[in-house]
Amino acid sequence: MRYAINDLNFKDYTEPFYLPSQQGIHIIRYYAIDSLDNSTADLKNLRFEEFRHNTRKIFVDLSGPSLEYAYDGPNYTSRDTVFINDKTRIHLSFADAESGPKLLAYAKDKNPTEIDYGGPFTIREAGWHTIQIVGYDNVNNQNSELLGLL
Repeated sequence: MRYAINDLNFKDYTEPFYLPSQQGIHIIRYYAIDSLDNSTADLKNLRFEEFRHNTRKIFVDLSGPSLEYAYDGPNYTSRDTVFINDKTRIHLSFADAESGPKLLAYAKDKNPTEIDYGGPFTIREAGWHTIQIVGYDNVNNQNSELLGLL
């Protein structure tokens, strides 16, 4: 088997390879020749330089989803802290234009366990709290943001 990425020369396939580490569309061309010189797409029995290659477009997605949040109810922002009360609802949302959004979750007060976001929530306990928002796309890229709440 031989393969080429984008406009590079063909190489022998001897082991799995990495795709380019640049986001966007990449072209993978490949073909195979058996021990009798038959090829994957050898319609005219030509040498490998003239084969009709199998070609695949692959989109490399290296970025996580964009995250957004909003407060519904009493809130006041001063510097990096948002002051809320027990009636303030916290809304989370996310989007991913490349592979699409998969999962939106959050963790409260540095707890390592993520909670799947099912809709707006409130914080009932008084005092300083942190909310770590985490969004995953369909190829498991992630983005996160930390909110400080009082």
